[in-house]
Amino acid sequence: MILALNGGGMRGALQVGALMELSCSLLDTFKDGVYGISVGAIIATYIAFGFTPADLAEIFKEWVDVPLTPPSIAALSNAYISTRGLDDGSVIRERMRHDFAKKGLDFDALRIRDAHIALHIIATDVLNVQSVTFGGSMRVWDAVRASFSLPLIFEPHEVQGRLFVDGAILCSDISTCIPVADRPKTFFLLTTRSIPSESYFEVIWSGPSTRASYGIQKRYPDRTCLIVDNETPTFDMWSNTERVTATIDRGRAAMCEFIGTHDSDFLGPSADTKNCS
Repeated sequence: MILALNGGGMRGALQVGALMELSCSLLDTFKDGVYGISVGAIIATYIAFGFTPADLAEIFKEWVDVPLTPPSIAALSNAYISTRGLDDGSVIRERMRHDFAKKGLDFDALRIRDAHIALHIIATDVLNVQSVTFGGSMRVWDAVRASFSLPLIFEPHEVQGRLFVDGAILCSDISTCIPVADRPKTFFLLTTRSIPSESYFEVIWSGPSTRASYGIQKRYPDRTCLIVDNETPTFDMWSNTERVTATIDRGRAAMCEFIGTHDSDFLGPSADTKNCS
């Protein structure tokens, strides 16, 4: 099976919770690889290098000091004028360095081809106006940094003379970035907001992705766990560990509900919900 993870900022904690209920061994369950966009690319990277669902939960709880707060109108205006962004991603890089070092890995030296399973990270090539899935020779950090570079919030990321921003800008529907032949064996773990939307801000930032997520569920209902959550803001979730834990728990509950109403046999025997936390 292949795993596909969309973006959603701090709602990535919902995906982490869902994965805790889905499988104790993600490398065994998703032997054919993992796709990720934005925060989904961050999670996909951890998975592809052998981090367990329990590892991911602890990592997200430790990220309470990552300074991602809702941007002010003035800050956004300045970012728009400068065409750059509010954050250079350095704090996230340091956190990932720290996490990988505990596994004995030099994060800065890793290439995509070094992953235990196929790792597909999606970003948007600004100059050529196209979606890009990075190849095996790309440094993991460059791919991840490019994929989560939400315009105005994060500075665009330059790699080999090309400028990249968040993968969801041109790939709001992650299924379209997966080869047609591989889609029947792909499990889509997606987070989204309700429709009609309750947030003007969220529609501006992620309206196309929201609509696309519902479309994927409609096309692949038995292989799409769509977590609809209006409680978790895209930004400013890391104010305390309790909020992170509560979000992870909502993700766990959503996956339990999905498993209870769908045939998950296609995931294989490794999709065991026992002792995964």
